[in-house]
Amino acid sequence: MKINSLLQDKSFRISILLTLIFLGTGIVFLFLGWATFSIVLFGLLPVVLGLAIGALPNRKWARIGAVIATLFFLVGLLTAGLAGFICIIYSIPIILPFVFLGSVITHLIDRYKKIKTERIHILLLPLIPFLIIAPAETLILQDSKLFIEVKTEKIYNYTTEQVYDGIKSVDTVDTEKPFLMHFDLPIPTKCILDKEEVGGIRTCYFDGGNLSRREYGGGKIRERITELERG
Repeated sequence: MKINSLLQDKSFRISILLTLIFLGTGIVFLFLGWATFSIVLFGLLPVVLGLAIGALPNRKWARIGAVIATLFFLVGLLTAGLAGFICIIYSIPIILPFVFLGSVITHLIDRYKKIKTERIHILLLPLIPFLIIAPAETLILQDSKLFIEVKTEKIYNYTTEQVYDGIKSVDTVDTEKPFLMHFDLPIPTKCILDKEEVGGIRTCYFDGGNLSRREYGGGKIRERITELERG
């Protein structure tokens, strides 16, 4: 009887629709290059979704609908191969608290201004900040993504030449994988060096994890050999 009441509740149904629209918009923006993996996507978007959810008359059922829709949405991304298992697990404790925060903000505002509506066009208004800020952030930060420096240092009891000869080119990587590598993290497979001299390009290839049907998370990294690496 309680389940029937839940399914018949308009706030519950609208909250599911809003969640799919908001999160779907985020994914579309991400794949179009209009958004990046940042606080705007994982923070602002869930908060504005919570603002819309909090404006529904029956907040209790609306929040339940948002949680259910979010979980189904993330599972759908996993099933379609658009996200990895680890990404989904890490996303849940980030997205849901921000959705709840947005709902709480609406509740606090409601104490002073009675905001309760089931009109979709009104409930979609909180999505506007994301539609503006996400592309703006991507445009501002696009140049800073061209050069990313990663540095790792480890001391070995070998000469510089011996270490360099061991890492400059790796035909295949066939070894026991760490625990997390079995849960859809990118897996290194091989590295190829185009020429053995300063300025040469070393390309390292990665495959998606076991649970990634389309091998998302795979790809390659290219790095230029410098004099520093030769000692």
